Amino acid sequence: MSYEYRLVFDHTSAAKRVMDVLAEDASCVGRQGPDLWLKDPALHNGADYDVGLTYEGDCSLWLQIQTGSLYLHARLQDALDGASVVCLEDGDISDAVTLRAAFRIR
Repeated sequence: MSYEYRLVFDHTSAAKRVMDVLAEDASCVGRQGPDLWLKDPALHNGADYDVGLTYEGDCSLWLQIQTGSLYLHARLQDALDGASVVCLEDGDISDAVTLRAAFRIR
């Protein structure tokens, strides 16, 4: 089961910058068109990827979390580099959560 979130940024270059940074990260296992896939090397779960991101536009990304991972949460936080982002569960404007909650980190 996966969980999906829309990440909405307040700056028009933030989404592209996050994708570019993560594409160069060691956790990136693939990129095609607007899609990017990340894998936690410590998780031996047989999945091709643990987190997927889709570039939706200058101010938003779709985040798909297959498996919660503290490591991949940290990679995303580093890529954000302080950028302001709102994380909306299933893209629902009334259901904002923290990235920590999205990654199921306690």
